[in-house]
Amino acid sequence: MTTCVTARRISAITLKITRALTTGVLLFLVVLMPSTAPAQTAPRTGVYTFGGVGGVSPDDAYTFWTGTTVRAGVGVDRLLSGGFGILGEMEFLFRPGSPVGDSDPVKLISLNPVYHFGMGPFRPFVTGGVVLVGNPIRPSLGFNVGGGVNYWIQDRIAVRVEFRDHLLPIGTTLHSYGLRLGLAVGF
Repeated sequence: MTTCVTARRISAITLKITRALTTGVLLFLVVLMPSTAPAQTAPRTGVYTFGGVGGVSPDDAYTFWTGTTVRAGVGVDRLLSGGFGILGEMEFLFRPGSPVGDSDPVKLISLNPVYHFGMGPFRPFVTGGVVLVGNPIRPSLGFNVGGGVNYWIQDRIAVRVEFRDHLLPIGTTLHSYGLRLGLAVGF
């Protein structure tokens, strides 16, 4: 008896793994991290830049999204009160292995609420919100969810590590997930 593993089956498994990892990371950050300290409630603005790699699910020629994705972007994170804030960012998503679009990045513009935990140099956060997929011919709205940590190496400079999953409606729900590494500057 032989088992035939199709690309759709692999994509379904990848999607389940991505959802489980996203849920696990978010639950870990929400449940196990300390609550917001009073020192963090003062308004603070940070700008950040990032780069990273990821993938897509389903990964097939039908969606024109195949293989590894490469991403880069910039954002602004504004802490409002009690750990709550808002962030906006622009991300460029490259799909070098896809049949089309290998030289044209997809623009993702996000606006999200964000919650920062704790104080001190290690500050985890969770976020999620809306994303505008910047296809100039036919723009569409999607959603994103993620979490990560800012590690403040100095009072105003942090290393930012984050996992983000963009849910993009392009006929089917496409998950564009990735690990991002960046640098943040606070003021």
